[in-house]
Amino acid sequence: GFTTVHSLDYSDYEGADIVHDLNNPVPEHLHDQYDFIYDGGTLEHVFDFPQSLRNVHDLLKVGGVVAHAAPSHNHVDHGFYMYSPTVFWDYYNANLYKVLKSYIYEYETEHTAYTGTPWKVYEYSPAAIEHLVAGGWGRKRLGIWFVAEKTEKSRCDVIPQQGAYRNTWADTTSY
Repeated sequence: GFTTVHSLDYSDYEGADIVHDLNNPVPEHLHDQYDFIYDGGTLEHVFDFPQSLRNVHDLLKVGGVVAHAAPSHNHVDHGFYMYSPTVFWDYYNANLYKVLKSYIYEYETEHTAYTGTPWKVYEYSPAAIEHLVAGGWGRKRLGIWFVAEKTEKSRCDVIPQQGAYRNTWADTTSY
């Protein structure tokens, strides 16, 4: 349903519409321009992850939606980072975004419609997968699907504390 789609990349090697290094702030003429941003495996390749999140915020319009498909467990040397779903949950909650979807999923490396086993999808919220935190995933590959909406009150400058600890400190500490 989109009438216009743009791609942003560090180089023009694959024909990106916008050539920009997400380690640096995006130019102001790109601020508040996009209804939807799809991060289908980009941010783990950007060394300055907090700056890349600020860039997502700056690019999105109010009411715009960001969707992250990010690597979690067993993605060694794929990028700079393998994420815990709490990084997206805590960042977007601390910065007053509306969380629309939050999942962690198990999958096989060579999965197609004709081979492999079905993905196992777990809805994620803080403490939802606590029983699997320390070694419970074994050799499985995990990915994260996270979707959030920018609201009138959304911001990008709150550095979150990890939710599991914030809950422990609830009586004495806040964002």
